[in-house]
Amino acid sequence: MLTESGVCVTCYHVANVPESQTLIAMTGDGRVVAVKEVLAANPNTDVAILRLDGAGFTPLPLDTEAPVGTSVRVLSHPDDHFFTLSEGIVSRYVSVPMEKQGEVTMMAITADFGAGASGAPVFNERGGVVGMVNNTQSLYYDPKRSKDLQMVFKHCLPSQYVLQLIK
Repeated sequence: MLTESGVCVTCYHVANVPESQTLIAMTGDGRVVAVKEVLAANPNTDVAILRLDGAGFTPLPLDTEAPVGTSVRVLSHPDDHFFTLSEGIVSRYVSVPMEKQGEVTMMAITADFGAGASGAPVFNERGGVVGMVNNTQSLYYDPKRSKDLQMVFKHCLPSQYVLQLIK
């Protein structure tokens, strides 16, 4: 949530669902509200800024400082497991090829999240949002057979991409 008046941010791939007639959001206090409009979107960085129906929302501060080793927490809804909190650290920054969009610098974290968590905030210890959940990439011992999962890389979009779209 960026403003009290309902301006919020999520991943573009979350909001870009042409076959869906409605788009809703769930606030930190459990309110489910309709998305009124898309204010700005950048498919290249996978960021969308939306306006929700209603007012009186609690905005979260954006923070761009999250060097490798920074403690982070994720509050997400993976696969309808609402308000799941996990913690970890920023493990690296890496250039990741995005589907049809070129490369984007991602913040890899060790805090857990899964399918359905895209757009969730990544908090630093001061409560600032340093990124938002984007995707996972699995590493297998035998990638041809998707056998023997060894590691899951958890990629997040740094808050800088949100600030770029706001400007």
